[in-house]
Amino acid sequence: MQEELAKAPVVSSAPIEGLKGSRARRTTHPVLWAGLRVAYMIGLLFVLVPFGSTAELPMSLVTVYFTVLAMAIALAFGIAKPLRVAAGLAVGLLVLLAGWAFLQTVPLPDHLLANPIWTSVKDLGVTAAPVISVAPGDTRFALLGLALPFIVFLAGLQAFPDDKSAKLLLAFLGISGGVIAVWSIGQFLLSPDMLLTEKKKYYLDSVTGVFVNRNTAATYFGICSLILFSLAWQNAQKVDWGRLSAWIGGAARASMPAFNWRMWTYSILMLVCLLALFMTRSRAGVGSSFLTFLAMVPILAAMGFRRERKMGFGRSRRTPPWQRAMRAAMAMVIVVIAGVAFSGRAAYRASIEGVDDPRFCVWPGIVHAVRNNWLTGTGLGTFQDIFPAYRDPQCGITGTFTRAHSVYLQGFLELGIVFVIAMVVGLAALVIIHVHGLKSRRSYAVFPALGFGAILLVAAHSVMDFSLQIPGFAVIFAATLAATTAISLGRNALPSQSKPKSTRSQPPPVNLKTIEMEPPMVGDTEISEDPKNSRRDSAGPFPEGGLKT
Repeated sequence: MQEELAKAPVVSSAPIEGLKGSRARRTTHPVLWAGLRVAYMIGLLFVLVPFGSTAELPMSLVTVYFTVLAMAIALAFGIAKPLRVAAGLAVGLLVLLAGWAFLQTVPLPDHLLANPIWTSVKDLGVTAAPVISVAPGDTRFALLGLALPFIVFLAGLQAFPDDKSAKLLLAFLGISGGVIAVWSIGQFLLSPDMLLTEKKKYYLDSVTGVFVNRNTAATYFGICSLILFSLAWQNAQKVDWGRLSAWIGGAARASMPAFNWRMWTYSILMLVCLLALFMTRSRAGVGSSFLTFLAMVPILAAMGFRRERKMGFGRSRRTPPWQRAMRAAMAMVIVVIAGVAFSGRAAYRASIEGVDDPRFCVWPGIVHAVRNNWLTGTGLGTFQDIFPAYRDPQCGITGTFTRAHSVYLQGFLELGIVFVIAMVVGLAALVIIHVHGLKSRRSYAVFPALGFGAILLVAAHSVMDFSLQIPGFAVIFAATLAATTAISLGRNALPSQSKPKSTRSQPPPVNLKTIEMEPPMVGDTEISEDPKNSRRDSAGPFPEGGLKT
């Protein structure tokens, strides 16, 4: 025995030299790691509180804050290998969009691609360098709002790279959203003319949360409802429903199962967020949220609770397709009934106003502007400068349009074809990542489904409104996608590490023939010949995988 101990490799608790950004570094700096995560979550709250940080000063401060935070996390811990492709794509899209926006403000040789408006300015005797943007100063400042969600996404991938930490981030987003919903409903009932600490000027008949616009509030509460639903669903997998049914039915030997307080807490907060969503009276917000639940809930119901089970030598019966279809149909009926029952205020407003909305009148003019500037755009952040020339007089002169009320139209108008390319590439990458997570994560598949739901909700709502252009909401959306992406791409992914150089004797090589093959799967469950064995989720679609813990 003494000889065996002498031959065994010595394990030291000291940090391993050369193990940069590794688990060793993580475990030796728990305070720093926790501090950076807390700083990230504090930043999310800070960007929400001042009315979504739509003013120039809060947005500038938040952008600088998250930029410094992302750099600190990158220098301290690096990024996990399974998440490098996602991070690289985000950096690439940011460089593409920000680089093109900056190029719109720079004079090109021979006035190449310059907007024709500068010719008219020269005819008036004003000396100015012809550029693509019609307002170069506004374009440069708008770069902050463009970069902010990308920076938050990258910082989230680095600070919350594994399942446990990503769930922590989602729990923070959901619970904080529930608390804001409680506050918003209470303030609306007690002081409907107040918005936080100031007098409310707009939408006095609607809940707007911490935002000025009720449509942005509706999208925010919709995202929070999805997050809380996903957390409740994941915790519901831990409930012994058979035992609970037996106890409710009064079986002789049945005992009451343990109370799952997390599931009920998330469920109650979800209902509060849904109530706040309906009280916004936002037609587009309620409609897009309803569409998302209608797509997400039946899919999860058809999949069932995909939890890991220890089966011994037994076999499980594959769930028949008709049973899955029945689950999906029942879930769809429940969602439809709930939506019809609780969306009365928004439905009543839609029935009264119908399609009589100013945005429908001005959209043809915006489309005309896009046709004239589809290649290069008019410059990031220049919509309010270019739109008056295309506004239809029949739409009246009341109201000031500072945004197009459609993210797609405004993005195409300001950035041109580059916006379309970036949007297609970004959406395709997110879909591929979350499809991988939906197929491989088993008991965690609800979180890739959450990512799909968040993308669908925001994509649908962006057709009719500009919630994604509000920094406060864009940051919450980016943080949500960071968490669902981290879960989709691997289990317990830790920051990358380089192989340590050691002069100590290495353990003998492992004989591959002695490794037991992974047990086969039947249906949603696992056939395991050893009750001690349990199936691990996939570590990601990349060869490196993630570090196993």
